[in-house]
Amino acid sequence: MHHPEKAQFTTPASRGFADVDTWVFDLDNTLYPSDAQVWPQVDERITLYVMRLYGIDGISARALQKYFY
Repeated sequence: MHHPEKAQFTTPASRGFADVDTWVFDLDNTLYPSDAQVWPQVDERITLYVMRLYGIDGISARALQKYFY
């Protein structure tokens, strides 16, 4: 019997990156136009990562993030 609510979905994080041999980063809006607002989204996700990694609040995480970058 199939239970779609119990389906196991894999994500890139759960599969790992062992098979990835090339990474492409758009550092100068070559792949995406600046109005796509990619960098604000990346910036926000970095802040969330720092919050989780160090167990700190958003303001402290943002300050730490900007200290290093």
